[in-house]
Amino acid sequence: MTDTEAISAPSRWQILSDEWAQSNLSQKVFCQQKGIAYKTFVRHRMQLNKSKTTKSKTGLTKLQITPTPQRSPLPGIHIACPNGTQLTLSLRTSKPDLEWILIKLGVC
Repeated sequence: MTDTEAISAPSRWQILSDEWAQSNLSQKVFCQQKGIAYKTFVRHRMQLNKSKTTKSKTGLTKLQITPTPQRSPLPGIHIACPNGTQLTLSLRTSKPDLEWILIKLGVC
């Protein structure tokens, strides 16, 4: 039995996705510990995120943006992920690049 057969319900993938978000592990390590194929996990997370986004009336995903403190030497866009990863992007980041980053993070 493959991992896809063993865990086929969307709710099960949501549970696993939530467990991963709380685990502070990389997706690869989490998948290894759970016996799940990494690519399968990533694909299902992307599908879950896509379905969440399409259910929105506006088609927009809520994103919390906090301004950079004045004392910070690097003004920009700061993104904090649930797993603790933090990104700081230049204010000159192009729209296509920003969209790509948000898709990879599973926000869009």
